[in-house]
Amino acid sequence: MQLKQKLRELKLPVSGKKADLVARLEAHEKAANGDAPEDLDKDRQEFPGEAQTDEQAPLTEDKMMGDVFEAMSFTDLRDECRDQGLPTAGTKAQLIDRLRHGQGQSQGPIAITKFGPGDVIDAYYPEDETSYSAVVQKRNIDGSFLITWTEDDTEDVSTIQHMKLIKKSSVQVPFVAGDDVEAFYTEEQKWYPAKVVRINSDGKIAVLYYADQTEDTCNPNNIKPPTPKLMPQQLVPGRLYSGRCVDSYDFGVAIDFGAEKNGILPQANMFEGDKRESEEGDLVKAFYDDDEQWYPGFFKQRNGDGTVTIIFEDGEEEYTCTPDKVTFIRLASLEKDAPVEVFVSRILDRGQVELSLVEGKVGSSAGSSLVDLSGFSQVSSKQWLPANVESLLPYGLAVRVRPPSGGPPRHGLVHHNELTDLDPETVQALKEWDEVEVRVLSVDFENSRLALAMKP
Repeated sequence: MQLKQKLRELKLPVSGKKADLVARLEAHEKAANGDAPEDLDKDRQEFPGEAQTDEQAPLTEDKMMGDVFEAMSFTDLRDECRDQGLPTAGTKAQLIDRLRHGQGQSQGPIAITKFGPGDVIDAYYPEDETSYSAVVQKRNIDGSFLITWTEDDTEDVSTIQHMKLIKKSSVQVPFVAGDDVEAFYTEEQKWYPAKVVRINSDGKIAVLYYADQTEDTCNPNNIKPPTPKLMPQQLVPGRLYSGRCVDSYDFGVAIDFGAEKNGILPQANMFEGDKRESEEGDLVKAFYDDDEQWYPGFFKQRNGDGTVTIIFEDGEEEYTCTPDKVTFIRLASLEKDAPVEVFVSRILDRGQVELSLVEGKVGSSAGSSLVDLSGFSQVSSKQWLPANVESLLPYGLAVRVRPPSGGPPRHGLVHHNELTDLDPETVQALKEWDEVEVRVLSVDFENSRLALAMKP
């Protein structure tokens, strides 16, 4: 506390660890005595990495903050004063002076918070004890800043005391790195879903298109917020929608097609007819005899002796087994982030949407009945069954559970209202293949739904 009080009296920043406060105080005392700080080159100013000429005066904290404030617009200065509890009336020079000297509710000089996306800065790089040119991407929740180094566009995190404004962004950038947007692809004259990768020093925005995972650079006026999500009541069964694959599960593929919730494309709606004969590249799960576990892999081929060959997802190991030990998950073309055209098939309970690649299956649950749940028909709701976690979902937990009488595991859902009384952090820590115990609440044979519970 004494260190911070001393720093306030000297109008120096009080943020940082104890070692930072001590170093700041020592550097100030050496500067006051005309000595250069020991940890900086004799030709450097107080801001690391700023070269000093004979004509230049030492760069004090006040001067550095003054340079930052002078680069700000009158509106930003007024907003900054308001944020810091300072009066907002006066000329630009008066606002700058007020901010530099902290003539308001707070004590000491005010730390600048108005670094914005696209601002060019000098940022201190501790490993080299040198400052380099960088571009601000966004402010993090802890007050630090995500930046990209101008030299190689790599990301890093910096803090206010290690940043000096060189040039405010020449354009107003309404997005930050990581934002989902729609970007205009000039070659095709179409808007496509994309993600902001970074803001460049020239004010242009680098984006990554979800459709083909290619990067492009756009002017800010060629980027807009994503189209508002469609509510369930706005969806039309039988209508074709454009989307992208989000993830694969035992029960199908989650598709982002512009609705409030991702739709589910079940296996039965991925192909014509009642049965899918897996082809090369299809994602499957195969039962590995040595571990007595099911593992994801890719279908390779059918062999002349009636067996099939699988390549497990976690490596290039080939595995040969009989077809009854292989379960189809999805088509090869439905990999993560792949573009897809889907029909809305049905709107289910709680706003869930079932999709289809086949127009002839719209509105029908025919394919779903292919999943045999008869092994659970006589199971008491008081009987506990071993299960393996498949994935955490926004509305519950997907698991795989075997019928007590034997047979392949079936997909079941533990709705979040039926989860165990464990704290949320413990539930969130569950991962695929973790073992849990469930009991059967209900079996919906028509729609092949197995409702489970983890609560007693």
